[in-house]
Amino acid sequence: MKDSVSKTLFSLSAVDRDIQALTTRRTDLENQRRDLFNELSYVKGRVVELEGLHREAESRRVLEEHRYHDEEQKITERRRQLSAMGVMKNVKLVEREIDIASRSLESLQKSFQDAVDSASALGSELSELRERLEKVQMQFENTAQEAETSLTEINKSLAAQTAEHEALMAKVDERLSNLYNKVNARYPGEAVALAKSGSCRSCYRALPAQLYNQVIAGNRLLQCPGCSRILVYSDNGDE
Repeated sequence: MKDSVSKTLFSLSAVDRDIQALTTRRTDLENQRRDLFNELSYVKGRVVELEGLHREAESRRVLEEHRYHDEEQKITERRRQLSAMGVMKNVKLVEREIDIASRSLESLQKSFQDAVDSASALGSELSELRERLEKVQMQFENTAQEAETSLTEINKSLAAQTAEHEALMAKVDERLSNLYNKVNARYPGEAVALAKSGSCRSCYRALPAQLYNQVIAGNRLLQCPGCSRILVYSDNGDE
């Protein structure tokens, strides 16, 4: 295999390494932006949901408060009436009414306290969620702007590297092109391996002596029996 073909393969491998790195970086940025957008959407939806629940809890709290105070006022009024009464029959009747109302008041007091606690808990959760929303909103806006700038640069670099890849592929024959694409699909950006000191420098498998000598001769295209990468020999120490 001619030295120019070896150089072309090395160049192809380097270009495809850059393409792989850029593609990975682009995917990471897109995923980061998507995850932040999803989190932002969730928090916004949760804030709206909690606002509705908090309004309902506040309405219930106000209602229970009014019921409690109304019943409390009725008991006060009955006690006032009781102190002004002299007929025993009527006194007992009012006392029984006061006893029933007192038990009802205890139940109303519990309902009122539950409503207060519920409204307070929802209010605290809503306050924390609004703070989180503000932070996520700011983070999303900053990240989205930075990601947009980075993605524009990445796409430009990818376009340039893809053009370089196509130019290099045009320099090799169809058989080598097909083999390279097959191996590169398995090892993106790592389709070519340097054969050095009797071994493949990618998987570090020792190469059979005959195979290694054939790689050194460079008369035919050979692959590593361990990792299947295309083997290229170089005696200048450049790995």
